[in-house]
Amino acid sequence: MAISIVQFNNNLKTLDFLTESGWHKVAYEDFSDEVKSAVDTINAATLNLRPIEERKLDEARQEQQKLADENANVRKENETVKQENASVKAENEQLTETNQALKMAVSHIFTADESAAYINTYQEYQPNHLYGQGEIFRYNGKLYITAQSHISQAGWRPDTTPALYIPFEVVGKSEGGDSPKPITEFKQPTGAHDAYKKGDKVRFEGKVYESLIDNNAYSPTAYPQGWKEVK
Repeated sequence: MAISIVQFNNNLKTLDFLTESGWHKVAYEDFSDEVKSAVDTINAATLNLRPIEERKLDEARQEQQKLADENANVRKENETVKQENASVKAENEQLTETNQALKMAVSHIFTADESAAYINTYQEYQPNHLYGQGEIFRYNGKLYITAQSHISQAGWRPDTTPALYIPFEVVGKSEGGDSPKPITEFKQPTGAHDAYKKGDKVRFEGKVYESLIDNNAYSPTAYPQGWKEVK
């Protein structure tokens, strides 16, 4: 009788054989002493393997938990970086708004005779000097205002470093006025209450225009006859 499979059923304490005629069982009590000894050795070895398997499972669980903790830390770090980027973006937007406000505020109107005298009242630009935001100085016969606090460098010339220096635009003086007057960007009037008066000056598409009429509610391109470009 050919035997193809032999297995020990630990629950029933039997030794099972698979032959051509089917399965056959032999009770543990009927085993020979040699077979009983072999079965007991196998059972003892199996029991000894259980702590090893449990330890491996514990190690695998610990490794999984370690990976989960690392992933959680990475997510926290990504969130921190995201918040820092948002903060930097907000600071940049605020700086842009400040620069735009400074550009509008630094355009002053003087007569030609007063321009040179006014410019010379400010200190000459100095390299390696600590400038605060909003400080005004002269450079090559022109006035500049600092866009942000910094220490000036020889390679950061005011006329080539717009991120640090905003030029004044000296173009003339308002009629009958003795004090500087800022030139603001053109804003579309909504009615007679905010329409431009004759002599009002505005900045429009990079140029300065003066209104030639009262109650001027049109832009220089919409009604060119109502404006003249200030050279």
